[in-house]
Amino acid sequence: MYYRLCVAAVTIFLGTILSLSTSHAADWPMWRYDAARSNASPDSLPKHLNLQWVRELPRPRPAWPASQPKLQFDSVVQPIVVGKRMIVGSTVNDTVTAYDTETGAEAWRFYTEGPVRFAPIGNGERIYAASDDGHLYCVRAKTGELLWKVRGGPSDRRVVGNDRLVSAWPIRGGPVLLDDTVYFTASIWPFMGIFVHAVDAETGRTIWINSETGSRWVTHPHGAPSFGSIVPQGYLAATNDRLFIPGGRTLPGVFDRHNGKMTRFDFGGKGAGGWSVFAHKEFYVVHDAAFDQKAGESLGSVPTAAFTAELLFGPSAAYQTTDAVRKVKGKDRKGKEIEKLEFKPRKSWSVSSPDLPIFAVAGQTAFSGKRGLVASFDINAARAAGKARPPVWSAEIEGAPAAMLAGDGKLFVVTRDAHVYCFGDGEAKTQHHLLAHRPSPRPAPGPAASYPKVVERIRADHADAGGYAIAMGIGSGRLIEELAIQSELQIIAVDDDPANVRRLRERTDAAGSYGTRITASVGDPASFEFPPYMADLVVSEELPTVPIDFARVVKNAFHALRPYGGFACWKLTEEQHQTLLDVVATGELPSAAVEQKHGLTYLRRVGSLPGSGSWTHQYADASNSVVSQDSIVKAPLGLLWFGGPANDNVLPRHGHGPSPQVAGGRLVIEGADMLRCVDVYTGRLLWEKSLPGIGTYYDTTRHFPGAGEIGSNYVTLADFVYAVYGDAILQLDAATGKTTRKFTLKAIADEAAPSWGYLAAEGDFLIATSSPVSVEDEEASPLDEDQPKRDGDRAARVGEALSPTKYSSSSRQLVVLKRLTGEVLWRREADLSFRHNAIAAVGDRIYCIDGMSAQQLKTLTRRGIEAKIKPRLLALDIASGKQVWSTYENVFGTFLNYSREHDVLLQAGSAYRDRAEDETTAGMIAYHGRDGKVLWQDLTKKYSGPCLLLRDKIITNGGGGFEIDLLTGKATGWSYDRMYGCNTAVGSQNLLTFRSGAAGFCDLTADSGTGNIGGFRSSCTANLVVADGVLNAPDYTRTCTCAYQNQTSLALIHMPEVEQWTFSNLKDTPSQFAINLGAPGDRRGPDGSMWYDEPSVGGDSPKLPVRIKGDALRSVLHHTSRIVGDETRLPWVVSSALVGVEQIEQDIEKSESSEVTVRLFFAELEGLPPGDRIFDVAIQGRKVLERFDVSREAGGDLRGIVKEFGGIKADEQIVVSFTNHVGETCLSGLQIVP
Repeated sequence: MYYRLCVAAVTIFLGTILSLSTSHAADWPMWRYDAARSNASPDSLPKHLNLQWVRELPRPRPAWPASQPKLQFDSVVQPIVVGKRMIVGSTVNDTVTAYDTETGAEAWRFYTEGPVRFAPIGNGERIYAASDDGHLYCVRAKTGELLWKVRGGPSDRRVVGNDRLVSAWPIRGGPVLLDDTVYFTASIWPFMGIFVHAVDAETGRTIWINSETGSRWVTHPHGAPSFGSIVPQGYLAATNDRLFIPGGRTLPGVFDRHNGKMTRFDFGGKGAGGWSVFAHKEFYVVHDAAFDQKAGESLGSVPTAAFTAELLFGPSAAYQTTDAVRKVKGKDRKGKEIEKLEFKPRKSWSVSSPDLPIFAVAGQTAFSGKRGLVASFDINAARAAGKARPPVWSAEIEGAPAAMLAGDGKLFVVTRDAHVYCFGDGEAKTQHHLLAHRPSPRPAPGPAASYPKVVERIRADHADAGGYAIAMGIGSGRLIEELAIQSELQIIAVDDDPANVRRLRERTDAAGSYGTRITASVGDPASFEFPPYMADLVVSEELPTVPIDFARVVKNAFHALRPYGGFACWKLTEEQHQTLLDVVATGELPSAAVEQKHGLTYLRRVGSLPGSGSWTHQYADASNSVVSQDSIVKAPLGLLWFGGPANDNVLPRHGHGPSPQVAGGRLVIEGADMLRCVDVYTGRLLWEKSLPGIGTYYDTTRHFPGAGEIGSNYVTLADFVYAVYGDAILQLDAATGKTTRKFTLKAIADEAAPSWGYLAAEGDFLIATSSPVSVEDEEASPLDEDQPKRDGDRAARVGEALSPTKYSSSSRQLVVLKRLTGEVLWRREADLSFRHNAIAAVGDRIYCIDGMSAQQLKTLTRRGIEAKIKPRLLALDIASGKQVWSTYENVFGTFLNYSREHDVLLQAGSAYRDRAEDETTAGMIAYHGRDGKVLWQDLTKKYSGPCLLLRDKIITNGGGGFEIDLLTGKATGWSYDRMYGCNTAVGSQNLLTFRSGAAGFCDLTADSGTGNIGGFRSSCTANLVVADGVLNAPDYTRTCTCAYQNQTSLALIHMPEVEQWTFSNLKDTPSQFAINLGAPGDRRGPDGSMWYDEPSVGGDSPKLPVRIKGDALRSVLHHTSRIVGDETRLPWVVSSALVGVEQIEQDIEKSESSEVTVRLFFAELEGLPPGDRIFDVAIQGRKVLERFDVSREAGGDLRGIVKEFGGIKADEQIVVSFTNHVGETCLSGLQIVP
């Protein structure tokens, strides 16, 4: 069962579980004390405190960089206190650890399988902790013994997330406890599903699950509706009736605490949101922004250090909250007078000094601090005096306080450098507990003693010291530890023996390497769900001897190996080696190679993934196809990894810098002062080359054409990256980023060495332009009849009017070099200029336009220069520069594409928002590439560009686009839509990708419309690049403060089981369709049927000839993954339903056949047992189902069932009627088949 409850084989204490209201009097049982996150305990501490002990803890390793201030929920150690235990989670070694509050000594330690990013919760004898491994754990408070755990996501699928192996659905909604119920969330990616859980605090039994929010059609920033909703990131808060779920970079979602239904969510404006929510009885506060609880209306800024029922504490002051929320007069954005709510306390007073901000309240004492000092202030004394009084108590500390809590009669102060200071009553000799790591001992003589030499041999075959390694089985653990000593590999060990795992964890944790270099999980290595393509290396100390078991290990190991040389290295028996050869011979391991040397057997994944492609240039390739040849990536799409390096050094989004490029398993992206290379399959930083000023031209925050006008200044190939830098082209080793050669052009006469402009690579050739030029409008003056025109010889020298510049859309010279050596093969001077976007190279040809745009020519005319030389389209031999053919006729384009498959050259333009001002806006001509013969032309056709050449079609760009037959120029009638987005669409064999509110795509394979990859926005630069079998989405949104949920890099791969919802721009009602009742959007089925959401809620859909009747209709929706049994094989149909339906009428087209087949899809989605929902169904007035019990017929809830009825007589309408006997009727889907 999905969301299974894993109960340890232990005896669970059956006494009363204490709720929050009855917790130990002196406890601080959760972050900020209680479910409302008040940060105020009613229990007082002694007036005078003495330092009892200090403990150094591992410094947190936050999920997100410091440049993401709204996501710093795990940047500070956050303990709780329960009884005589201080309990804290760790993002470093994945643990929950208890310390004795009297001495600071460690009492017990519990290991999870991922970072613990949130403070645990204490509840009497139980401690709850959430992990990035996707589980909520419950352990015994006294011993740390596991009582139960609950998985938050639908499976054990793992991904690389924030540089760690985590669940695809990590728990990033910090748990909260209220009324014996624990609330938590799983997942930060709406396209993978968002899951909000309420579980029984004693047993872990599910009370409710909300899995419907991730796929909702919601208005995103810029007023653009898209699929995707709240992404939980931060600590949940709860009140009597409401559950508040922080959205990190968005405003929080508000849910009904009793049934889990979302009642309110709004992304918020720029700068809105935060990871913390504090829930006062009348309002809630998100990083100092307050909102009315009932209506969600903004109340303005309300700093909230702590609060009680009557008082709210800011950084240094207290406010009376009684009647503090009241109506005031104001004006809306248009100046109209309105009444609005505002937080205006009637009374306030200072409690502490401004330089000593309040961190916590205990009883009538406020505890404050600053670097080097903590102090306490008497709240009542300050209230009576109306101003701050001197501190009652103070003490010195080292470092700056980051958190304080009061428990067990003590004050605990946590500093930013992860030291915990415990102050208590009475004199004590301060105990200091410092981190001390001892290295693992070298193995004694024996089998393990050979591992250093084994690792040395492995290292010789793995040039990159870093990456990810998998140990399938632990054995003695010495091979794993030796790998950690001799390399920089991150090592993930998996073993089915919990005792082995525990020993390795404890030994490497003591050495300081657990969590940072080594992690271990309990599981069967042969079936463990490793992410595909993550491992540079797979090793094992021990392997199964039974052939069938070893074959399973081989297959799972190969599944995890990285393309381009990832390898498994084993010491095998002859029988095992033969088994390996047999598995490879089956063809189940594509691109596998086996070799033996040094007594070891190597299984390698050689080269690229079969069917994958690259993206080496600004427009995919040197031919400007704007389409990747990758045929692996297709919808539905699921998560491969997320995180990677921060966007801090990447170019800003509005400058439209060069698109990211992918080749050889590496992605290269540009910054203002660097080039960065990351691993396509894990997001790992491979290298970052410092090149000060390389991105200067694109480094702007205003809307700017950037690389869309002048082109990219680098090209990425599998062996080298070529980058224009100053007056040189740098040849960089693609694996290391090191400069291997530098190409420059010799100066001509007394001129300085010319600058480079355009850059491309084709085969063994490097194609470039030099001496960029621009047409300045400095002498703009219209010609009149008396003004002489510059013609004849003067027109021939029109080039003199072109101004040299460093950056431009055009250049004077075309230059071809040998790309490995930099030897210049030939140079060609332009009559006018070579437009960078109008250069396309393929095979042995270069196609280019020597000319000027219509706007540039008009500018010259205004300057009194009228050119007699006409623009010319040329085909040149790439090796010699000799002309193959040329034409002066109708040369107007600002963009050239070439179709290698059909030998067609397209002259067109690429006008769209944020493109060059002088782009051609109309006209297309298609030529035979070999001889220049015109295939077709349409000089008036208007469109946006750049155009994409996909097989035998042209796809235009813009806010949607349409399709033209490449060979005839005729419109096919196909088109696509998209919502707001300032980038242009790019393509692959199965997808178009673009921004449509959130990151978006058009599914070309199923032709199901436009969908979203919810949870983030793509860049103004096209950065959703399909290459190397992956949809690469490097974060290119620096300087964007819009309230999109995530701002990070990620990669996706095809996952058939992932939900996918789309909308369609079809204007006409389709003749054949099916209806998906209660669904969030549209989707095409495997048989080609288009299923439309009804009622239509997920974007535009055709108006269907369907009428649904019912007095109290309502929709029910679950994430598709919750359907556990489904004979329909369409779980995304039966995961939603319309409840209370009485009749459905559907018009159908007349046909020669008067009979149709009607399919009705059902599932029990509200948890009703057999007997609680019973109804009749009639079609065309004839009863076809009598006393139909969905739960009984389907075999339980969340199980789909289809009932098919053939031979239904129909004329122009089908009528399906429902009559309830017990409970309400329901229907998930209706399909009528001729």
